[in-house]
Amino acid sequence: MILFEKRQFRQAETLIERGLVLEPDSALGKFLLGLVQFALNRLPDAERSAHDALLQSAHQTDAYILLAEIHERDHNPYAVKADAAAYLKLDGHGPFEKEANVLLQRAQNEISQNSNLSR
Repeated sequence: MILFEKRQFRQAETLIERGLVLEPDSALGKFLLGLVQFALNRLPDAERSAHDALLQSAHQTDAYILLAEIHERDHNPYAVKADAAAYLKLDGHGPFEKEANVLLQRAQNEISQNSNLSR
C-alpha cells in the first residue's frame, strides 16, 4: 500500500505478485493487485483480479467497489449498478458505503440519460 500511495504502481504490482506466489489464495492480495492494475489502466486484468478476490472470499466486499469503478471507466452503467448494489447488500454500512451510493447514482443517471436519448 505504501508503494501504491506513492504512485509507484509497477513496483507495487511486482511486490504483490511475489506475495501471491507465497500465498496464492489471498483474497486481499488479489484485491490489491486489482487496485494496482486499475491504476495502471489495465482494466481486464483488474477485473479478473477483483473477481478472483471475490472467489477466494465473499467477505472481500471492497472488490465490488473496484469492479464498479472498472465498469464505470468501461462505460457499463448496468454493471456499475449491479456491483454497487452487491456491495451495499453485503456491506451496507461498510467503509465504502458513500462511494457505493455515489457510483450507484451516477450509473442510474447514465442509464436514464441513455434511455432518454434512445427515445
